[in-house]
Amino acid sequence: MEVIFSASAFRHGYAEQDFYELLATKYLKIRSQRGLDDVYELLGRSLSGTYLHVIYRVLPDRTLRVFHISSMTEHRKSAIGGTEMKKPRRKISRLSRDASDNEIIRWTKSNDVFDRLEAGVSEIIENHTDLDAVLHEAIFQDNTAQLNMRLPPAMKAVLSKLARERTTDATTLARIWLAERLERELKSG
Repeated sequence: MEVIFSASAFRHGYAEQDFYELLATKYLKIRSQRGLDDVYELLGRSLSGTYLHVIYRVLPDRTLRVFHISSMTEHRKSAIGGTEMKKPRRKISRLSRDASDNEIIRWTKSNDVFDRLEAGVSEIIENHTDLDAVLHEAIFQDNTAQLNMRLPPAMKAVLSKLARERTTDATTLARIWLAERLERELKSG
């Protein structure tokens, strides 16, 4: 499954790497509006701990088009952290099926995701296999992120996560793995 990024995705200073880091961690996947099967939101954290809100569309050819990446609001952060959700303050307007990316962004900002979930307008999607496949495929894409060599952004995100679990940094872990592989190649060759 291919992922493309609209220029608007980078408006708040985030990059492709941030999207892939979110996929490499635990996150909430939300259908923005019941019955609207092509617009989704992701709420989670990057590997550096930044709380992110991502909005994307699934295009007819199954390509994911990410068009918004921003920091989460304080309300969203507290709800992710387990704080009790409150009842919606007002009626939540419906999003039209042909809404533009900018209309969707404005709608998500004016209608809090947790209010939408409480009202039944939005729904949590438990199945993440599509995004797991995106992350897996992206690990082997063209090298675009730099870690003393060119790597796919997703591979760098996963490497950073694994390195953190081993209480080291990604560069050191990559160097260890490269050294081990070179040693095997030299012994067999």
